[in-house]
Amino acid sequence: MNILIKSCLITLVIFSFQVQAINDDTVGGLLKNCEVIDLANSNDAWSQGYCFGLFSASMEYLAIIEGNNSNSRFALPKELNVGQLIAVYVKWAKNNPEMWHMGSHFGVVESVIEYFPSSD
Repeated sequence: MNILIKSCLITLVIFSFQVQAINDDTVGGLLKNCEVIDLANSNDAWSQGYCFGLFSASMEYLAIIEGNNSNSRFALPKELNVGQLIAVYVKWAKNNPEMWHMGSHFGVVESVIEYFPSSD
């Protein structure tokens, strides 16, 4: 019984460090989690899940903003997929290290505005 309790505590500690490493809700933290993703060969399930989940939700959010705002500062291509959005974000974040302290959602929106500007 004592070994079982120790094993559970060790697992809990390791899991909490994994969650803390992933849950850095800044531009730099999201970059760190998303730049490791090789869509064909990723073995980092934690970062991959966090990154894909955040960007899947972001695509929905961005589509709603774009559809409900005639003055939108961006125009998402209809063919855009989650992998492409991640690549755009990673490229933008690497080129803007002065923004790494800002919130991750700020970075997602700014990267979209820069790479997919509205034609208006």
